[in-house]
Amino acid sequence: MFKRVLTPLDGSKFAEAALPLAATVAKRANAALELVSAHDPLPPPSASGSEGAALAVPVQADSLGAVPVTAGEVGESLREKRTTYLHDVAGLLRKHLTVDPEVALLEGRADRAIMDRVTSEGADLVVMATHGRGPMERAWLGSIADRLVRQLPVPVLLARPVPGEDPDLSKLAVLRRVLVALDGSALAEAVVEPAAWLARALDVPVMLLRAISRGMDIQSTYLPHAAAEYQKLIEADRQEATEYLETVAGRLSELGVTVSERVVQEGAAPRIILETADPEGGDVVAMATHGRGGLRRLVLGSVSDKVVRAALGPVMLVRPTEET
Repeated sequence: MFKRVLTPLDGSKFAEAALPLAATVAKRANAALELVSAHDPLPPPSASGSEGAALAVPVQADSLGAVPVTAGEVGESLREKRTTYLHDVAGLLRKHLTVDPEVALLEGRADRAIMDRVTSEGADLVVMATHGRGPMERAWLGSIADRLVRQLPVPVLLARPVPGEDPDLSKLAVLRRVLVALDGSALAEAVVEPAAWLARALDVPVMLLRAISRGMDIQSTYLPHAAAEYQKLIEADRQEATEYLETVAGRLSELGVTVSERVVQEGAAPRIILETADPEGGDVVAMATHGRGGLRRLVLGSVSDKVVRAALGPVMLVRPTEET
């Protein structure tokens, strides 16, 4: 089960969109919730300047004009503002959602600081928005979320902000099902146990989904015959996939999870996943970042990438280990 949930914030409303989801999981799993933000210290003065030299950052001192402040003073001011922000957000969650978050201001580059915090504090789930700073129309995950998904040894649960809407921090997230997407590989199965933990925490059933597809290898000019052979292959794939999902369902039952449906559909995996997921956003899609294709890819698996871009609800991604 999840025991410690970590949520990174950067001061933006986009990042805060993950808070209802994080609070829901933490509350129902009886897990600790920690809100973190990273303070990246200002770069040191240039070689031509002396230590503590004044920056060109004026602050109004009096009617006579502005006075320069040092890098250290600016950094400390930013640090204090970010710490105050974290405590303010924690206060809102205590008041409205009856959760009691811890807060921590991390030092250094955000992705590295968060990864170090996950390791040092034993967090077993990171919940964050798919975008932080930057426009909602970005075609890729926010750079920090991208790095974390590819490198963290724990699941990352991504919330999707609603464009033009501020997050409602007075209500818990409403989720009805965990949709587990599999492709039959051991790598993809890395998501099964974390998905079970999430379903148990949320007290919702799991739906198992597998998309099947194969290229039509026409070896004869007699097209009807080739099409018939293709259909036989697809039916064999469907039978194999159905039996496979039954096996996975058995594993989930042993973990105390109800499997409501086992669905095998023919077609491209991203399309099948997105069409099957609740159009109202009530599903959490759970999948590994890599399935068929191996661990050496430099980016997220193409299927998970497309699903994260287009899914209306949350997506939980799990990075398989080399031993999986």
